[in-house]
Amino acid sequence: MSKILIIDDTQDNLISISALLKNLMPGSELFTAQSGEEGIVKANKECPDTILLDIIMPGMDGYQVCQQLKASDQTRHIPIILVTALTTGAASRIKGLDLGADAFLSKPIDPAELTAQVNVMLRIKSTEDQLRQEKKALEQRVKERTMELIQKNQQLKKEIDQRHCEEEKRKKLEEQLIHSQKMESIGILAGGIAHDFNNILGVITGNISYVLSMLNPEEEPYEVLMDVQEGANQAHSLTQQLLTFSRGGMPVKKLARIEPIIKEAATFVTRGSTSVCQFDFSNDLWSIDVDQGQINQVFSNLIINANQAMPDGGTIHIKIENTVLDTDSTVPLPGGHYVKITVHDQGIGISEKHLSRIFEPYFSTKTKGSGLGLATTYAIIQKHGGHISVASNLEKGTTFHIYLPAMKTPYIV
Repeated sequence: MSKILIIDDTQDNLISISALLKNLMPGSELFTAQSGEEGIVKANKECPDTILLDIIMPGMDGYQVCQQLKASDQTRHIPIILVTALTTGAASRIKGLDLGADAFLSKPIDPAELTAQVNVMLRIKSTEDQLRQEKKALEQRVKERTMELIQKNQQLKKEIDQRHCEEEKRKKLEEQLIHSQKMESIGILAGGIAHDFNNILGVITGNISYVLSMLNPEEEPYEVLMDVQEGANQAHSLTQQLLTFSRGGMPVKKLARIEPIIKEAATFVTRGSTSVCQFDFSNDLWSIDVDQGQINQVFSNLIINANQAMPDGGTIHIKIENTVLDTDSTVPLPGGHYVKITVHDQGIGISEKHLSRIFEPYFSTKTKGSGLGLATTYAIIQKHGGHISVASNLEKGTTFHIYLPAMKTPYIV
């Protein structure tokens, strides 16, 4: 049912126009208003499909009513037919059109023209309403589709990031596996050489001891043989390090606290040097099941390297904390409880091309030393079921991260 609003200040005009419309358009619902102000109120309340608006009215005339209705979002889409006298000129019609009027109807009103004008306005209103609904529906579909695309893009980005992360993790694990296999192969070779060499050394040192027992300490050969024996002892010490690096030298473990082991190693290594150790130990650290002698050797090696990397002195930061690794952690260890030790120096750092080789036996960037310190450290940590990694920047220092399996129980003396 179409709604038609008639606005005219003359009661007789309202009655006559209403009568014509009831007769000519019996299916329409009619509303009337006798002033511009009342017409605006009813237009907002009833939302008619067209408005017949008289121009000449006291107070707010038809032009002002038309202008106000077309300025409102709620009523701007309602077609307005301005009803004017025959004497109204082109200027008045142009003014009405400029203010938003859709058509004009002259008095006295011709019934056929009235019907035609109203039907045209109703068709326009119906078409515009349909277009607005279709536009609204289209905008809603576009909005929904846009949200769907945004969500899909976010999901795709998440999947890409996840795949990239998994690829990086896989690549890192492959590199760690290759490195571990390489170290294991070198360890087997080194162990075999060390074992055979140790047997040869046993023959040499045994014979030297036998000869020394028969010589007078005052004789010249005695001093020479003592030098040979010292060299043999140093060679024996070297083979012991190789054996520790290889499959031999398995740790003899017992429950212990990590703090005193590290403090003892740090105090011994830095005694008399210009470097100092700064400790950051968490409270309630978990216990570890370790070979205390081997773990002492690990941190002695790391602190020696840190101290040597700072010839002018500096601070060696040592941090210990409890940590729990998930099964999908980037650290190549089973999920569980660990004690994490971080050793950081302020030294010269290690170049990227050397960083991947520092745990290899006999590899060293220093002119002094055997090149077995970090290799032995790596082997000991591996034998304890732990993991060691390194990060370094030239002129900014080096950081070692060590993970050792822990027991969530307090250490009892």
